[in-house]
Amino acid sequence: MIKSVFNYPVSTLLDIESGVVYAIPRYQREYTWSRAQWDALFDDLLENEPNYFLGSIICINQSQDALSVQSLELVDGQQRMTTLSLLLAAIYQSFRVLPNLGMEQQIELYNLKHKLVLKKKSDQPRLIPRCRTTISRITSRCSAKPGFWTMSSRCSTQVTAVC
Repeated sequence: MIKSVFNYPVSTLLDIESGVVYAIPRYQREYTWSRAQWDALFDDLLENEPNYFLGSIICINQSQDALSVQSLELVDGQQRMTTLSLLLAAIYQSFRVLPNLGMEQQIELYNLKHKLVLKKKSDQPRLIPRCRTTISRITSRCSAKPGFWTMSSRCSTQVTAVC
């Protein structure tokens, strides 16, 4: 039974203060998007008004403890959420290596990181993707900051998101 339906911006779904983890259940299809779908989503982001409707995100709350990390099964919108997470990870990766970031840019980079991993538990990725291949945590390329994931080349597209 659906208990609530709200029109939230994507930024709210990935709010850095929330303790929400989105897990894509086994019965959902694997991540299959490629360049055509990425381009269409990015065009929607760039060409439309800020409150443009990107599509439904439907979750089932699997949490038992109100004070623990809230685990939501992502049953609709997983391709969009995965793609948006990958986009944010790519932006983060590009900017984190820039030298001489000012204080404001460092704060923005910190906030961006915590859209991808939980603020209070930085080894916990915010999105747990579904793929038929092995998804493993990256530690060697993360300077002892695990939490991002990679999909090996057996997925339709090779993707790596590194902290």
